[in-house]
Amino acid sequence: MKKSSSQPKLQPWAVLRFARMQNAAADGVDLRFADMRHADLRGANFAGANLSGANLFGARLNGADLSNADLRHANLQEANLESAAMEGALTEGAFCDEFTQLPSGIDAQSAKAAVVRSEWKLE
Repeated sequence: MKKSSSQPKLQPWAVLRFARMQNAAADGVDLRFADMRHADLRGANFAGANLSGANLFGARLNGADLSNADLRHANLQEANLESAAMEGALTEGAFCDEFTQLPSGIDAQSAKAAVVRSEWKLE
């Protein structure tokens, strides 16, 4: 008989609305198309995670590690990404708006254009 893990297995299409996952170790996790609206993900490690198509509307990602994460076609409207690590993150087709708070070092005007076209470039 297999022992069950005490941690839930996160899967694509997961519904994590309003989840509290501060400082979670979720590097490399597959959360394609997950509904993570208004989730508290401050300080979480999503390095290399697949968040493509995820709905991160209003999510708090301050201080999160999103390096090398796949955020293509993710909804980043009203998300707080201040001080998030975004190096190497794929953001082609991701959507942000005037309320999206971007990490320092990313120019808001060029980031909006880059979010729609390709990936963010840190200056």
